Amino acid sequence: MTNERTTIAHSHRVANEHHGAALALFALMMAATLGVRSIDWSQRTRCASVVESPTAHADAWTIDPNQATVVELALLPGVGPSIAQRIIASRRDDGPFQSVDDLDRVQGIGPVTLARVRAWIVIAPGPA
Repeated sequence: MTNERTTIAHSHRVANEHHGAALALFALMMAATLGVRSIDWSQRTRCASVVESPTAHADAWTIDPNQATVVELALLPGVGPSIAQRIIASRRDDGPFQSVDDLDRVQGIGPVTLARVRAWIVIAPGPA
């Protein structure tokens, strides 16, 4: 009987340790998930404020797509590294952009992207 009680007590202790470990793992996973979501949320909030009122931010930073680097172009809202490369290729192959609307000749830039970047784009006058 004593061995049986010892075995049962040991089984309960092992089960409690496993439950504790499982609970700790669950808590760690939840903390990691909530942390990632809070980072995502803060980034979306920042991006949303820029997209909703671009003119509030445009006076601090404008670029000329005829002079900008790939890195500068990739910072524009809705433009990433791939589209930035296409903008560079378009200005090299098809000549300088005469207006912001000329950016629609670049694959991947449509009316929505043009609306997003319009406040940040300034086309400098060409040489006279």
